[in-house]
Amino acid sequence: MMQQELGTAARTLTVPEFLPEAVRRGLSGRAVAFDLSRPVRMRLRSPEKIRVSEWAERYRVVAEGAHEGPWRHELAPHTVKIMDTYGMPWVREVWFCGVEQSGKTNTMINCLGWAIDCDPGNAFYLMPTEDTSAKVVGGKLKPTLQRSPRLSRYLSDRQDDTTLARINLQHGMTILPAWANSPSSLATWAAKHCFGDEVDKYPALSGRESDPITLLKKRNRNYKGRFKRFFASTPAGMFIYKGMRNCHQVWEFRVVCPECGAEIRMDAEHLVIPEGATAEQVERDGCGYACSGCGVEWDDMDRESATRAGRWVCVQGADVSRPAKVGFHHRAWECLDVPMAEIGAAWLRAQDQADMSARIAWANGYEAVDYEADDAEAPELAGLIERRESYAPVVPMAAGVLTAGVDVQGDRLEIEVVAWGVGAESWGMEYAVLYGDTSLPEVWAQLDAFLMKTYRHESGEELSIARAFVDDGFRTHMVVRFTGPRLGRGVFACKGAVDAKAAEVRGPNQVKVGGAKVRQFLLGTQRLKSLMFGYFGLTAPGAGYCHVPQSYAAKWFEMLQSEHLVTRKVGGREVSLWEPVKKGARNEAIDCRVYALAALLSLRVDLRARVAELKEQAALATEKTVAREKKKRFTQSKGVRLDD
Repeated sequence: MMQQELGTAARTLTVPEFLPEAVRRGLSGRAVAFDLSRPVRMRLRSPEKIRVSEWAERYRVVAEGAHEGPWRHELAPHTVKIMDTYGMPWVREVWFCGVEQSGKTNTMINCLGWAIDCDPGNAFYLMPTEDTSAKVVGGKLKPTLQRSPRLSRYLSDRQDDTTLARINLQHGMTILPAWANSPSSLATWAAKHCFGDEVDKYPALSGRESDPITLLKKRNRNYKGRFKRFFASTPAGMFIYKGMRNCHQVWEFRVVCPECGAEIRMDAEHLVIPEGATAEQVERDGCGYACSGCGVEWDDMDRESATRAGRWVCVQGADVSRPAKVGFHHRAWECLDVPMAEIGAAWLRAQDQADMSARIAWANGYEAVDYEADDAEAPELAGLIERRESYAPVVPMAAGVLTAGVDVQGDRLEIEVVAWGVGAESWGMEYAVLYGDTSLPEVWAQLDAFLMKTYRHESGEELSIARAFVDDGFRTHMVVRFTGPRLGRGVFACKGAVDAKAAEVRGPNQVKVGGAKVRQFLLGTQRLKSLMFGYFGLTAPGAGYCHVPQSYAAKWFEMLQSEHLVTRKVGGREVSLWEPVKKGARNEAIDCRVYALAALLSLRVDLRARVAELKEQAALATEKTVAREKKKRFTQSKGVRLDD
């Protein structure tokens, strides 16, 4: 049977053969209108051609935070170029390296909103953990979709389509939240858009697989030449700073002096701080900034004007006309939400070479760079032995917390217990060797008893070991069996990172070792050794200085000489590495001190407050003793026997 034609002025359609003959005759030659469902209409709609920044200002509604309501560029003018770069057709990756509160997450959400409306395709949104993913999706992403009219029309009426684990939109796009410590959350689905938020908080490895960023990039394989990726974070020695610097094109922000019009890259050298001022005084009274062009001193209002008049400057790859990877570097100096008083105080604190936390905070949180420890050398043997002191076994008053590092050998466990004070000033308390086959449980029982010991503090308190790190690079199964049940006592497994530039301490991460799950800290041993040897190089008591007790044997001092710093080429770049001076030289003393130092850093304890608390307890105890003595003397003067 021949097909009949259904014709209109616009288009001719073939009448389907499965329709009854009478229906087909009735339709032939007639104009017919079709009522398409909303999801179908959305899929057939031509996306609006619009820049990402323009889209954000027209359609984005910020659903939380200090600036709720329609998105306004004047609150974060530096984000405009970043957003528009993401929307350029030839750009495949954007890397945004910025300090806290520099608009990283909101910039990514703007780009995601534009993608939903103008460049639809499945999107992954990767966060460090399941908890942080739930917070961002529930607290930022879903409210943005619901309160932005341009985006809310894509939401499904079905409750199951909008959850913390997955958001199915009506035009066929799916948003897939994922977390970096779960390879399974990054599996199965292909995606056109991939967003990686707070990437320097990701673990170095996602479970037993590759790093999370590599796994995320694999989700784009089906979208050759069409995919887009956006990575953002405050630097912490992991991915973002190196990724940004490795881009084909890199941009930095420059402010413009309101007086002379000079383009300025602000720096600490031009801070105007009264001589002798402390960080606390600068936080209270503020500070100024001298323009490097004309010398005029700015206050916070001048700096805000200079920032609003500023612009992005290409510092790398200016000759690349269509870069596929573009990096942006945004520091606290150019961040409107960071006052100069905060910057000045942070810089003063970072000048204390022994206060590593302040130096890391300055590098990561203000200059937006990875922290680089100063090169150090192993201490001279004679000088160390000569400065041994008599204080152990009593913990000195200036110390507030104890940590321990445990190195595992085939026939023994070696342990050092270290007391720590303000600015990481340290006192070695005890170095012990527990002999026994470490593949058997007996020597581990000895370690368990050792770690439960308490040490008398000069205040009269009994201090226990707050945290102990046990290296799981050898006898891994035994370390896992030992540390697992003792996490509540602060006993954790630790492992050295492969990357020589890895951050000092990351974790604890939950990893699988031999089929068992273990809470493990990942240590940047190269950086920790540089920091440790730098502390041993200090010659005057105070922050960072290492006190050594008389009880430490000559062998301990010899082991501290067993490594030296050398320069090697790794992956095409020069890096400094600590290596044995002689093959087979024993270095357990170095490893134990490194683990004890890492344990301290992982605690994030306020040592100043802790030491002050112990001193206050000692003062109260002294007052009570004096009061008892007075009462005793008074009672005796009345002729009353105290023992009656």
